[in-house]
Amino acid sequence: RTKFIIRVCELVKQLATVQGYKTEKQHFLNLGIMQYIIHVLQSEESIPLKSACCETMSVFLHTAGWDTVSNGKYVGEDVIEAILDVSQFCRQNSRAQVASISCLERILNSNSLDSRSKTRMFHSDVLDSVIQAIRVHSDDCAVVEHAFGALRRLKMEEFDEELLEPILTAVHNCIGKPVSSRATLLGLQIISEISSQTGTKRALIDAGVAEVICDAMKSYGTNREIQVAACSALYNLVSQFGVTSYSSFQHIKSSLQDLGVAKYVIEATANFSDSEEIQKTSPVIERAIGSSTLSYLLTS
Repeated sequence: RTKFIIRVCELVKQLATVQGYKTEKQHFLNLGIMQYIIHVLQSEESIPLKSACCETMSVFLHTAGWDTVSNGKYVGEDVIEAILDVSQFCRQNSRAQVASISCLERILNSNSLDSRSKTRMFHSDVLDSVIQAIRVHSDDCAVVEHAFGALRRLKMEEFDEELLEPILTAVHNCIGKPVSSRATLLGLQIISEISSQTGTKRALIDAGVAEVICDAMKSYGTNREIQVAACSALYNLVSQFGVTSYSSFQHIKSSLQDLGVAKYVIEATANFSDSEEIQKTSPVIERAIGSSTLSYLLTS
């Protein structure tokens, strides 16, 4: 029975990728395919089976987008609950995590997410599933990539230092691995967003953010997007200070000098002279690292 259902999942995945399927998605939904997948996820405990079902759902969501009506019944919240169950039940299984977290990422990236589903996606257990996936599988770039993709959409009201450690560990573990550039890029973009928040900069430096940024710039010297994200993160670390932040800025500046950050920024500026983002951020970073702390703060 398990092998049969896995085979059915494979066939549905193939159907979901054939040309013209997107225009026929409502007919396909009305066959009850989504309801069947949900039923299997809720009633079966086989991890390979749950993984296969989630992989099918991920392809389904990617090909057809978000649709919440199957066979005349609203299934949006049922789909989300079924995916979360897989993520939580199969916490140690990397294949199941890739499948389930990729589903969450696709739902969050959907432009047609209805209000009920959107409300459900921003409950704390969704964020918890994503963070736990990063913690448990920080050295699996496929899991990390989808988890970071989802995390970027889960707007956090304020910075939580406890989230930083697994994020940095995952970025550090993925740097330099084959097919790891998107995971690294998404991680740097998250770091950049966090580092723009007031009051977090010194904590970020102490946690090792600058080391991770430098490692990424060194390992992906020819990757334009990664260099842009890295320069953006560094820019956010050194900008938006006031005179009262003298000691914090001095601490950050010294840390960046010790790491030789200027070298990587200069290389990025030279390699991507046509990048408006890098040309905008690099002079500020170089001036912050090279000038005296007081003169920089007074002229910023």
